[in-house]
Parts: sequence; C-alpha cells; structure tokens
Amino acid sequence: MTQYRSCYMLRKTKLIVVYFRLCVSVLESLLAQEGICIAAKEKLTKDSGQGNAAAYDQIVERLRAKSRARGVIVFGSDQEVAHLMDAIARGNATGMFSWIGSDGWSARSLVSDGHEAQVEGTISVQPMAHPIPDFESYFLNLTAQGNKRNPWFIEYWEATFRCRWPNGTVTPYNQGYSQTCTGREKLADTATSGGFELERQLQFVSDAVLAFAYAVRDMHQELCQGNPGLCRKMKPIEGSQLLSYLKRVRFNGLTKDEFRFTENTLDGPSRYNILHFKQTKPGVFDWLKVGEYRDGRLKLNRSELQFRLEFSGDINNKNNSTNSMPMSSSTLYSSSAEENWTNNGGFNPPVSVCSLECERGSAKKFLEGEKCCWQCMPCQKYEVLRSETECVECVEGTLPDLDHQVCLEIPAQHVNPTSSWATGAMAFASAGVVLTLCVIYVFIRYRDTPVVRASGRELSAVLLTGILLCYGVTFILVQKPTNLLCGLQRVGVGLSFTIVYAAILTKSNRIARIFRAGKRTSRRPSFISPKSQLIICAILVSIQVVITAVWLLFSPPKAVKHYPTREQSQLLCQSTLG
Repeated sequence: MTQYRSCYMLRKTKLIVVYFRLCVSVLESLLAQEGICIAAKEKLTKDSGQGNAAAYDQIVERLRAKSRARGVIVFGSDQEVAHLMDAIARGNATGMFSWIGSDGWSARSLVSDGHEAQVEGTISVQPMAHPIPDFESYFLNLTAQGNKRNPWFIEYWEATFRCRWPNGTVTPYNQGYSQTCTGREKLADTATSGGFELERQLQFVSDAVLAFAYAVRDMHQELCQGNPGLCRKMKPIEGSQLLSYLKRVRFNGLTKDEFRFTENTLDGPSRYNILHFKQTKPGVFDWLKVGEYRDGRLKLNRSELQFRLEFSGDINNKNNSTNSMPMSSSTLYSSSAEENWTNNGGFNPPVSVCSLECERGSAKKFLEGEKCCWQCMPCQKYEVLRSETECVECVEGTLPDLDHQVCLEIPAQHVNPTSSWATGAMAFASAGVVLTLCVIYVFIRYRDTPVVRASGRELSAVLLTGILLCYGVTFILVQKPTNLLCGLQRVGVGLSFTIVYAAILTKSNRIARIFRAGKRTSRRPSFISPKSQLIICAILVSIQVVITAVWLLFSPPKAVKHYPTREQSQLLCQSTLG
C-alpha cells in the first residue's frame, strides 16, 4: 500500500515491477485504480545462491528495453537487490531508473554501500520502529558462558570476534577462523569500535511476543477464571481459539507505542517511515527520512526529494557514505555553493510514462490493449476537444478557440452607421431631405400662384412626401438590424416608392385623359378633381399597404444571422435572404 501511495504522489504513470513475492498482484490492482500501468514484471531469483550474474544482467537488459518506463518498484531482500545493482553498474544503466524499494532492502548497507551511484534517488519504506529502552546495554553485557539457552549465540560470537569456540563444531561459517575464542571477549568493545549495530526493527519482535503473552493471559483469565496453572479447558490450547484472543489484544509495548491488529487484514499497525537515499553534500550519501505513512495517511516532504546530483569530478562513494538515518534537514547544493556541482534534483522525478500528455487541442488515441500508451491526434481546424479521446466539430456560427477547448461564437458583421459608405449614403440622403424640404417650403409659400396651382398642388404634395420618405428610409437601412428595424425597412422601402409612383401615375393619367378628351369634346373628363386624384392615389397606395400587411402577418420581420462562409457571420434582416 505504501509503495502504491508513493507512486501516486510522484505521478508516475508507467512502471516496472521487479519482485519475488505474490504481493505484486495486490499492488497491480491498486495502481490500475489510479490509471498507473505496469510495463513489465521481472521476477528476482531467491537469495539462496541460485541466481547468477548472467540472470541479473538479463533482467537489466529487459528493463532497458522499456525505453519510457523509468520508475521501478523492487520487492526483494538486500542480497537480491545488491546483485541487481551490480548488474545495473555492469550494464551501464546507472541513473536510468528511479527506484521505489520495499522494506526488505530499505536502508540496508549491503545494497547502498558500493552502489551509491546506482541507488541514488531511491525512495523506500521501512516499518516505523523505536529502540527498546535498555536492550542495547543488556545485549552488550551478554557472555557466551551466560547465554547457553540460546543455541545460536555461540555462532554469533564466533562471527563477531572471528574466532572458533573450543571443542565446537566446524561449520562452513567458522572453518576459516584460525584463532580460538577465549570467552573473555566483550561485545561492548565492538560497540565502541563501530562494528556493532542493533537491528532497527527489534520492536516488532517484542511486540509479537507480547501479543501472544497478552492473548494467553486473556484466554487464561476467561477460561480458567484466574486459577493458577493450566486448567482443563486449556489442555490442549486450540490454535483457532487462541487466534480469537490474538485478534482482540491491545497494549502499549516496550517502546510505549500502541499495538493492535487491524480489523480487516489482521496486520499490525500500519506505520512506515519513507526514506530517501541522496547526497547530503558533494560525495556524501545517506538514507534520510522524508515522510511517513501512518494509519492510511501518507505525509511526504517533497522539498527534500533529490533524484540526482551530478558532480564533474570523481566521487569516492564507499568512503563517504554514512549509515545514519536522521530526519532530513539538509539543503540542495548548487553551483552557487560549489562551482563544480549542478543540481538536477528537486521534486522533479525522472519521467516514467509510455506516452507524454497531449498538447492542448489534441485527443488521445489509445493503442490496442494499452491504457497508458496513446497517440496524440490534433483536432481539425473547426473541431474542439470534447473529451480526452474525442474531437467534435463546432456548430455553424462558432469557431474553436486557439487551444481547441471551446467553441466561440463568431462576431456577427452588420451595417455600421459609422462606416464610410454608410456615412456617404446618409450625407447624400440628408442633402436630399434638405432639398425636398426647400421645395416643400416653396410650394407652401407660393401655393396660390398660377404655376403651383397648374402643377397640381395635392399630388405634388403627395409626391414630395414620398420623396421625403425615400430619403428617410436610408437612415433606417444603415442601422444595426433588429426585429423592429427590419419591419420598418420592409414597410418603408415599399411604401415610399409606392407613394412616389402612385402620385406620378395618377398625375400622368389625369393629364393624358384631359388631352385625350380635349380632342373629342369640350366637356371636362370625370375624376380629374383634386379630391378624385387623391382618392385614386390612395387606392393605389392601399394595395401596397395590404400586400405589406399580409407579408408581415405571415412572415414577421426578424433579424437573423447568415453564414456566407464557415468563418463569417452576418446579421441581416430575414427578408433580404429571399
């Protein structure tokens, strides 16, 4: 679970898993839920000596074949991972991979010592444990003669002091020792010389023993009701019955940490330190704590992550590495601190993806059978990205934005009163209006003169009104179309010209009939009076009015958008489109 959370936090999307245990199937399921794929799974050989250098070299070659997968999760023991790092060095693959390690090899000197360049940047997990008070002092005061209850202590004594116990059994482990153990050797001397280091996870041994002790105690109290010794109900102890008591134990161990089994998995407390192997200063490597996983929550100090720190000179890795594990407080070195150093680290882990994210405006076309590999297909000119895998065409009247994310409405073009041609038309119409008003003024002032009376004052007035309307319609035609203005245009254009033509037609008809009648008789023809002429003109105009009214009724005026091309939008009156 902790490795899965680390992958998710580091945003790796394609990984390689090197393992020898069945837990990889659980990890694979969890990674799939977050869209993280496993490019390859390589099984490590057991640490029983069956694996040879050639086998590890083949694993490295197969890892390198996955050119884009650079994140590698390794489940294994320190012996196996040490062999793997040897193969990485032999295969010139140093720096190609970003390692995520299990607790089986986390912070183990067998892995990191001598492989600093290969292991650098590793993030691993280690069960969170604390030293058991007074245990180190107790252990260092043990002697071979006083600890005969432990059948393996003599073997440990021989390995520690590189001597052979008198009259002891010759084994493959002590046959190379020529010196005889005296029994007066002191373990405390190995601590002062730096050759002694306690296992960091002794807490779990004591917790395991105490868990059984508390379970047996609770079982005894319930079944034997506090009577000393084993009662009949506990002879023999049933394993399944003892398990039920184990599930319920809850206590504070020797380190004062609370212990209890989880309800679902029956595991111990989920508490892990997140460790990171990096250079704390030029040439000095260390395992540092950069976070923790406790009770289902991961805390990671991303600012302390440093995946690679390159140095132009030689690094004596082995002599400069340390084995301490304090909480990290070091800073990253850069050229400002030392001229030969460049920091390529920080929170920028190596890219481990099958396919890079598509640019904006491109859809993913997944390769068959792959969830993390795709090709990027740019959306076409008039398409936008509807989902990460699909482009759709914008509807008419809209165009994609620059990133092909949304369809934007095309700004509609329309007649602009401030344009040069509209200004010219309105200027010409204004001059016409002024001249027409001047003529009307003259007609009104000299309305009783013979010239004006002979021209037909009434029809002339109608004619001048029609001309004035013709000029006035110009100002409506150059405005931005609306439903109201479209209606006024439809009425005004037809009505103004109808009035003009009706007046001219009536006047021409009157004159023609008068001259025709004069050739035959001296009697005046009918319907030539001013009133009759106005009625005839009104009848002609009314025909236009009726036609326009019916048109407006069945086809109401509308300002609509017209798209002459895919990239143009015009705001027009519907009547102009036919």
